[in-house]
Amino acid sequence: MSRILLVDDHEPVIISLQMMIEGMGHETLTATTARQALTVQQTTPVDVLVTDIFMPDMDGYELIQKFRRDYPNVQVIAISGGIPRAPSGPYLEVAEKMGARWVLRKPFSPTQFIDIICQATGEKSQN
Repeated sequence: MSRILLVDDHEPVIISLQMMIEGMGHETLTATTARQALTVQQTTPVDVLVTDIFMPDMDGYELIQKFRRDYPNVQVIAISGGIPRAPSGPYLEVAEKMGARWVLRKPFSPTQFIDIICQATGEKSQN
């Protein structure tokens, strides 16, 4: 079982992802801001970080960089649907360059998400 931190400023997204991950038998921790995520990691270290890119207090790029620098063993997954005025763009490619090992463009299917969680936790795909 892995401990997975979900970071997104939209609680419905967190709830949906949390249900999928816990259904796989993993423990989840959640944060609605990047700063909150850093506090969580300091008190309860995680194995996998799933983070949105566009958030109000600190963007996911900065969070990814901090995790890569301070917690290099944490697997990083970036998710994003973009920003309303620019829904397409290289924002997920930038996240990869900053250290996210996997990226998913919202909306994504449960199967896609579960496959990536399996890869990040080192378990065999359930599909």
